[in-house]
Parts: sequence; structure tokens; C-alpha cells
Amino acid sequence: MWGITGSQSSAQQKPTELWFNGDRLQQFHKALLSAFPTTAKLKQMVRFKLDENLEAIAGGANHSEVVSNLIEWADAEGRLEELLTAARKDNPGNPALKRFDEQMRGG
Repeated sequence: MWGITGSQSSAQQKPTELWFNGDRLQQFHKALLSAFPTTAKLKQMVRFKLDENLEAIAGGANHSEVVSNLIEWADAEGRLEELLTAARKDNPGNPALKRFDEQMRGG
């Protein structure tokens, strides 16, 4: 399991801790594919919300592979929770992403 600790905006709140195991990583992959059905949309989100170049951090032969490589990159960089938060902010109305976020945060 991978543990990710992130801070809440309020200094009085305890940090959240999200755990990503293999099953949750697969669910995250599916949610990202649902929320960002094209590489172009994913590229925009990564550039605007994470200040990264998708092509530089996560290439791939097809869109599913790009999403998988993005998750692998975020895991290696300790940025899985940041990726989830960024995706939710960029596409707050996506039901798959919302459901995954709520499951991860226990809401």
C-alpha cells in the first residue's frame, strides 16, 4: 500500500491520509479515464492544475497507457493525492471521479 499525507487548508484540522493499494489505483485509473476521455483534456488538466507537461512525465502508446503512466509518476513523486484533488477541481461534475474521491476520503 502507498500512503499519502496531505494537509488541509486549516491549520487546526488534522492532515488527511489516503491509502492507495492496487485495487484503488485501478479505480483511480478508471475514474481518470471517465473524467478525461481524451489525452488533450488530460494534458490541459495536468498543465493548468499540476504545472507539469504531460508528455514529459507520462507518455504512452494510447490514452489508457498515458493515464496509467501518469498515476505511476504521481505515485513515484508522492503526488497521488494532489493528482486526485487537481482532477476533481478541473472536472467536479464527473460522477466516477466524485465517487472515487468520496470513497478515498471516507465521505
